[in-house]
Amino acid sequence: MKIVLDTNVVVSALITPGGHCGVVLDRVLDGSDAWILTRSIVAEYVAVLLRPELPLGSPERQALISAVQAMDILPDPSSHSNEAKCVDGDDQPFLDAALCYGAACLVTGNRKHFPAQTPRCLRIVTPREFLIAAI
Repeated sequence: MKIVLDTNVVVSALITPGGHCGVVLDRVLDGSDAWILTRSIVAEYVAVLLRPELPLGSPERQALISAVQAMDILPDPSSHSNEAKCVDGDDQPFLDAALCYGAACLVTGNRKHFPAQTPRCLRIVTPREFLIAAI
């Protein structure tokens, strides 16, 4: 299944590896699900993961940054904001990537930042909801 992961899911996965976010991250890293990554998404992941205030060890941060940068990174899509608009503009690149590249799900811990209705069968789900559907 093709999915987009919001930054909060990636960060939470590193903070609590055994939690729902950690399992979702493991699924994309092992290839069970296809992780849609664009230049903007990767840039945000890197910027957030390098914040010193996050309770993450350096090896974990760098290992994930290296893994993400080694994956296929797609060009940023043109905006799909005429189809669906995010409450928080910083989340728009995630929604645009999901719509442009045909994601089945956008996985986030902040569903309220995304529109309640989305076009093209895209589902906005929490990590827990994603895992329930994936099993």
